[in-house]
Amino acid sequence: MRPIRLELEGFTCFKRKVEIDFSKLDLFAITGPTGSGKTSLLDAVIFALYGRTPRLGPGQASDLISQGLLRLSVLLEFQASGRRWRIARTLRHTARATVSKPRLEAWKEEEWEPRSSSVSQIKDLVEKIVGLDFDGFTKSVVLPQGEFDRFLKGSPTERRKILTELLGLHIYELMGKRARELAEIARNTADVKQEQLEKSYAEATPEARRDLKKQLARLKGEAEDLEKRLKAVQEAEPLAAALRLHKSKLKEISQDIEEISDRRQENQNDLEKAEKDLQEQQSKIAEREKQLEESGYEEERFLQLAQLKSEAEEWERLGERETARSRELRELEERREKLDEERLQAEKSLKAAEESLQQARRQEERRRQQLAQAVELHGSAEAVGQTLQRAAELGRLRSDLEERSVQLDQAVKRKTQTQEKLKSAEREMARAEQALKEADREYERLRRLHSAEDLRRHLQEGEPCPVCLQEVGRLPGQVEHQALEEAQQARQQASQAERRAREQVSSLKGDLQSLPRQIETLEQSVGDHRRSLQGIEKQVESALGSRPETDPAPRLKELLQRLQDLHKKVDEAAQEGTRQERRTAQERESAQQAAHRLELVAGEINARQSQQADDRRRRQHLQSALKEWLDGSGSIQAFRRQLQAQQKARALSRRLQAELAALKEKQREIHSLLQRLGDRLENDAQQLDKQRQRLRDEEESRDQVEKKLKKALRALFEELPLFEEGTDQEAVEEDPAAQLEKERSQVEERLKASRSQSARGEERLEQLQQRIEQAGQLRKEIQEERENASVAHELGLALRANQLISFIQEEAFRRLAEDGTRHLRELSSQRYSFEVEGDRFAVLDHWNADEARPVNTLSGGESFLASLSLALALAESLSEFVGQRRQLSLDSLFLDEGFSTLDQETLDVVVQSVETLAGGERLIGVISHVPELAERFPSRIVVSKSIAGSSIEVE
Repeated sequence: MRPIRLELEGFTCFKRKVEIDFSKLDLFAITGPTGSGKTSLLDAVIFALYGRTPRLGPGQASDLISQGLLRLSVLLEFQASGRRWRIARTLRHTARATVSKPRLEAWKEEEWEPRSSSVSQIKDLVEKIVGLDFDGFTKSVVLPQGEFDRFLKGSPTERRKILTELLGLHIYELMGKRARELAEIARNTADVKQEQLEKSYAEATPEARRDLKKQLARLKGEAEDLEKRLKAVQEAEPLAAALRLHKSKLKEISQDIEEISDRRQENQNDLEKAEKDLQEQQSKIAEREKQLEESGYEEERFLQLAQLKSEAEEWERLGERETARSRELRELEERREKLDEERLQAEKSLKAAEESLQQARRQEERRRQQLAQAVELHGSAEAVGQTLQRAAELGRLRSDLEERSVQLDQAVKRKTQTQEKLKSAEREMARAEQALKEADREYERLRRLHSAEDLRRHLQEGEPCPVCLQEVGRLPGQVEHQALEEAQQARQQASQAERRAREQVSSLKGDLQSLPRQIETLEQSVGDHRRSLQGIEKQVESALGSRPETDPAPRLKELLQRLQDLHKKVDEAAQEGTRQERRTAQERESAQQAAHRLELVAGEINARQSQQADDRRRRQHLQSALKEWLDGSGSIQAFRRQLQAQQKARALSRRLQAELAALKEKQREIHSLLQRLGDRLENDAQQLDKQRQRLRDEEESRDQVEKKLKKALRALFEELPLFEEGTDQEAVEEDPAAQLEKERSQVEERLKASRSQSARGEERLEQLQQRIEQAGQLRKEIQEERENASVAHELGLALRANQLISFIQEEAFRRLAEDGTRHLRELSSQRYSFEVEGDRFAVLDHWNADEARPVNTLSGGESFLASLSLALALAESLSEFVGQRRQLSLDSLFLDEGFSTLDQETLDVVVQSVETLAGGERLIGVISHVPELAERFPSRIVVSKSIAGSSIEVE
């Protein structure tokens, strides 16, 4: 899989839309500050393909949406399986959930052809197109190099653990554990079902089914007999009901006669009582009329006193109010004098506050002028503070400038030396190549001269000679040719010398290729340091007014302190002015409030005096009306006593009149009651005569009907004791209708019970048949569970010994060593290869007589090459280890490693190794925030972060 174009919006820190064209990139770096979103670009590629990322688990994709947004979109165009593809995914927040919409398209005949928009279908298609699932992709395309450094140098136990995690071998342990669990579950299930069969289905037998069918046949015959009995009872019930109706009517008429007689007697008693009550009412009326005459109430006198009542009360109220207002006027006069003194004191305080305010404003203006002069001469306190911070870097910048200048001189010198060494090495390589050619020619010449001796080694007695085709009778004697062996040895020595010279030239060329970029970087760094140093010195000179000293920090600190003191004094003066303003405002408000309170009190005094004059005039007017009732002190007690006497007499008179009216009304009600009771007695006598005649008629009719009903009922049911000859009718406990009703109820209950038993029997028969079938099915399931338990048990035993896992691990170590050697020789210019010693890796150094070195003795750069080689080997062989059907082609690799911990020498090795990997059609991306490393790649994707979201720029 090789990406062509990536487009994303609303994805993590990339709020705005960004787009990357990978078609023009082969070897590049993704660089930017920490937290800017470098790794998020890889997450976007993985999310587009698989709908999830390594840093977030399944179901957490909604966390990828940028904060404050409701939607993200990612579109990836890529090359895989010999075709171009395009996949797009969107996530959107709704009120209920997060909605995901994918879309997969293929490029066909100059246009995009839709393939699927189903999540599950796209997942299967992507795995088939790319050749890897999610785990395989994240272990192959984004290499886990940090893990492989531990894998290379760790203990055997740790190495096996890491290999198990990377290859997912723990699945076999889980399979064995799951197989043993399934075996236990199957055994337990079989035991439970066997127990269920023995306990719950013991009665499910054919014998029980035959007994139940016989019982159902007996219940059916009983039901038929009961149905015949019920039909006979239902036919006799109407005759018994007719007899019951006649009895009920006779009883009803007798009760009516009795009720009329009782009611007539009650009405007669009520009439006598009403006549007695009438006499008592007449006596009470006479007594109330006498009491009314003796009450002493005079209507005219009472009305006269009632009219003067309001004037008398007002006279008394005005007198009390005049006394109270005289007291209030004295208090208000005292308050007015006190408020006048407060007003004078407030005006004095206001004048003093205004003078203090003017002094504070003049002081603030003087201090502001002093601060403005200092700022104009040296700059603001913030500017001086920034200058002081930058001045602290002068020493470091001067030291760094000197160090970088020395490094630049050394790099230029090393370039010149390397160029001279390269020329010498090329001359040596030319001489070695010429010597090798001469040694080859000499060896070929001698070999041709001694070809007969060479042919002799292939002759056998009795076989034909390859030259003359004659049978060989006797082998010729062996002749030593010392010159040929010496020539062969000289050719081998020349070949080794030529290989060493070629490797030396290749190494010097590699060093020479990296030196110009390093010199350019150092020159740029020296220039940047000089410009930064000049800028700081200019800023210090502007603040101090003179060229900066070796350490201008003390003078800058003193200047900063003086500016801060001036700022503080200005603030203090402003605060004092503000305090004086508030004080003046408060004093002014106090003076205004004091004057206002004085005006309110004066107005209140005038109002009280005016009200007092009005009350005196009204009191003089009332005095003339109440003159005869006032005593020498102006009191109205005599008026009150006379008014109270008339009020009591009036209340008594009204109560007696009310009682007299009630008694007369009661008298009229008694007269009316006497009239109604006489009418009721006459009416009851008439009704009583009618009911007695009706009773005689009904008894005659009952006797005729009863004879017919007895004959009919006894003909139907001779066994029932309906009537007995010569006995009284009332002596029989139950009438014929009740006896028939009871008989019908019993028959119906027995019939219902019989039918219910039949229905339950049918239901039990059906259930028994089902349980017999279920018991058979249960026996079959028990057999299947025991077979499954046996198979799972055997599988669990096979996987418990870890034989399969150990075999895969050993095979993986062997394959990793072989494939890792191929990459390591390519990355190290044929110097190193891997060797496996048990569970440990060793490195063979071919430049030092194939010496085996433990991996713990490798340098930082050598460790990186070895770890990277193993990572590439696993990535390329991953499909075989995890069961993929075809070999994986690594068209793209992304190295997300902590390069900031590597030294300069190791960084050189990293760059050279990555450049070697990038050969051919492979795309290589390195993620790092180290500027020195990023600058050494031909292309860069620079990620910048801001408040509005991260952005990218391709250089």
